Amino acid sequence: MPRVLRSKLILLLVLALIVSTAGCAQKKTRKSKSLNRTEGPVRGGTFRYFLMEPLTLNSAHVQESEGIQVAKQIYDGLVDYDPKTMKVKPAMAKSWKSNKSATVWTFKLRKGVKFHNERECKAQDFVYSWNRIAVKETASEVAYHLAPIKGFEACQEGTAKRLEGVKARDDYTLEVTLKYPYAEFPTILGHIVFSPVPKEEVQKYGEKFGENPCGTGPFKFVEWMHDQRIVLKRNPDYYGHKPYLDGIVFKIFDDEQSGFSEFKAGNLDDCEIPPGQIKRAKVIYGDCALIEPILSLYSYGFNMDADLWGNNQNLRRALNYALDRKSICGDLWEGAMMPAVGILPKGIPGFQKEAILYNHNPVRQRIF
Repeated sequence: MPRVLRSKLILLLVLALIVSTAGCAQKKTRKSKSLNRTEGPVRGGTFRYFLMEPLTLNSAHVQESEGIQVAKQIYDGLVDYDPKTMKVKPAMAKSWKSNKSATVWTFKLRKGVKFHNERECKAQDFVYSWNRIAVKETASEVAYHLAPIKGFEACQEGTAKRLEGVKARDDYTLEVTLKYPYAEFPTILGHIVFSPVPKEEVQKYGEKFGENPCGTGPFKFVEWMHDQRIVLKRNPDYYGHKPYLDGIVFKIFDDEQSGFSEFKAGNLDDCEIPPGQIKRAKVIYGDCALIEPILSLYSYGFNMDADLWGNNQNLRRALNYALDRKSICGDLWEGAMMPAVGILPKGIPGFQKEAILYNHNPVRQRIF
């Protein structure tokens, strides 16, 4: 179960895109040993980004990394994460507090934050958006993130149409009541699923909202030509730090190798480095080849309904001892992955340095 690191090639003039496209800049350049280095931001330009086809851009259903990469530029939520420390920081909520038992949370919203259709976003929009996620008929694959909120089960069962625990106390005050004490509740609110959407746009497009998304993020949606590209443009009304870029073109590819070829041809500013070419890319591109950890894990699982696995604990133990995580990460993935030490990656609350009970041990493998 290796922990995932992202291996990328990216022109240094837009290095900040790794953590947030909204903070990127075209920059004056000077010579480097491979690509251009950067000095001081200037506004303008379009960033050409490698992407594989997303499933949707509907905030109720975005769950895979491809969709999240685009949706994160279109939508904003109450909070965001510091890209270096992963600590929660204010976004659309300028402040928040809880009662002593951490069961009631009150968020004070920024005034003047606008949706991309130029209407101001208020507390009632959060109420609508979260209810939309929670109700049974939406069938949101990521609705479980709202599970701590009072009334979630009734919405999922279809016996309620709204979350009992979500209320707009006034235009700029959102109150959330949980089913149990949860001191870390704000840490989950940076997920796309908690982003507000305008009711009128959802009603206008219906099932096609995922191809016509509207949020409050730093970039506005322009077009999605399936299997070709997704185009975004700067949101001039963005409440936060204004993007330096004029726009982003997410060029869609079937695989990493195709994107890598386009990068080498000068048609992309960013791409994923294909497996087997990581070490060579680092030699050719130097410090423009970036390898960094992301909040993700790859894992293998047992089908416990199958007698072979479900009724044979010793076999499961043997396979765990046989798995050489270090060799898989170091040799197969050329050091672009790191062995997992538990079911949570570093940066997630609850992370433990040595949570895995089974480490590679051929002797114990043979015992079982």
